[in-house]
Order: sequence, then C-alpha cells, then structure tokens
Amino acid sequence: LEEISRAEVVLLTMVFQDGSTQLDPEQKRPPPVCGLLVLMKNDCNSSSLDGSLSPNNSLVFLKLEHTPLWAQRQTHYT
Repeated sequence: LEEISRAEVVLLTMVFQDGSTQLDPEQKRPPPVCGLLVLMKNDCNSSSLDGSLSPNNSLVFLKLEHTPLWAQRQTHYT
C-alpha cells in the first residue's frame, strides 16, 4: 500500500482464465476471473516506446484462489 501511495498512476485490471484482461477492446462475455493485475507508474514523464517497465515502476499480479461473488455474476453486453 505504501508503494501505491507513492505512484503517480495506478492501473488495476481483472485478468481472466484465458489470459485476456478487461482492457480488451472487444466486448464479449468474459471467462472467469483468475487474478488482478496492478501497474504502478512512478514517473509518467519518461515514456518507454518498447513497453518495458522502468526501474521505478512496478507490475504486480494478484492470483485469486477462489472466484469472488462479484466476478461470478452474469454480465450481459449489448
């Protein structure tokens, strides 16, 4: 939590069992959630064109042992 409070940007997204994330531009019924991915950027001024993380940034995957109730709900897309 201390690292999150120092970050300039925090991005949190769900990761599904098929490896996709909720950031996927294609809207479809997602498979079950298997974890959360947290990106903490501490320096937004330095842009990396190759998509790599700078030493001041962190990427954390939090694996869910059990699917939470909120992720088990049926979601319908229009």
